[in-house]
Amino acid sequence: MKSVLVLIVTVVALALVCQAAEELKVIPTPTGVDFFGKAYVNGTPVKIGDVITAYDPQGILCGKFVVKKPGLFGYLCVYGDDPTTDVDEGALPGDTISFKINGKPARVDCPEKAIWTKNNDRFEINLFVTE
Repeated sequence: MKSVLVLIVTVVALALVCQAAEELKVIPTPTGVDFFGKAYVNGTPVKIGDVITAYDPQGILCGKFVVKKPGLFGYLCVYGDDPTTDVDEGALPGDTISFKINGKPARVDCPEKAIWTKNNDRFEINLFVTE
């Protein structure tokens, strides 16, 4: 009985890990808007290895950046939706983009700049997480 319980727990844990990995999968498309700037968690600059993710209004993960320099991020390419597919891969013009740092929702200092506009646009924003 104990081995069955261990097997069930293991299977559930693996399923959760696979689901979490799938949620962090960005689908690159031909169009993108770049975001860059400074990022902070509880007033402290982000660290090398921290992960910043971007989402369209439907909650689709459409950008991901791993911090390479303390306190800074970017260019974080936020991919646009590809109209030639049936899949929702990313943002559309006019969409407000939301960001997370290490899975925690981040506040944008200038929300009017966190808009997906058109291919190859670039915007400087700063992100803040307060836990």
